[in-house]
Amino acid sequence: MSESVLNQRLQYLAIADMDYLAARLLLLSANPFCGMPKAAESLEKIMKLFLILEAKISRNEELSAKDLKKYSHNLLKLSEKVESLCPMQLGENWKNYLEKLQNFYYHRYPDNWSKKMEWISDIDNLDAIYAYLRHNISSNFPLEDMAIAKRFGVNILSAYNDEIVRKIEEAGMLSPIDLLAKQNKQRDKFNAP
Repeated sequence: MSESVLNQRLQYLAIADMDYLAARLLLLSANPFCGMPKAAESLEKIMKLFLILEAKISRNEELSAKDLKKYSHNLLKLSEKVESLCPMQLGENWKNYLEKLQNFYYHRYPDNWSKKMEWISDIDNLDAIYAYLRHNISSNFPLEDMAIAKRFGVNILSAYNDEIVRKIEEAGMLSPIDLLAKQNKQRDKFNAP
């Protein structure tokens, strides 16, 4: 496998992890208006990464961004494709959650707002679904790269040295690891420092 393709996959995983952390931050800060669409983006990216890895493993195909565009930002269409390739052990609740996220994502702009909008913050479902998908996806990276893929944040979190973490904490904010751990019932399922 070429270095650039591998790096692209690891980068995709790192971006999904950072979107997930951003969603958690927004939801924990009582901002579901921005947090739920960001949660949708994190799940969209992790499911698209699943499709990329499955194509490589099953058919030795390299999916391009153009191949993935047909799914657009449609979480339900993506989840149906993912489940057709690998049944999920998440139960029917995950489909209901994806429907809600899809609705929140659609309503992120004022021209789609309605009086019936109900913004909720369901961080427990986000944590459970993201942890499940991430674990299964990182387990399907090539053996030589699995250790990197299994680390939450891939290599991005290594950039948070002691000085940066101290500055974050002095500003009254949470470090990425503290943010991952805060009110996260799935914390033990993430391979994070």
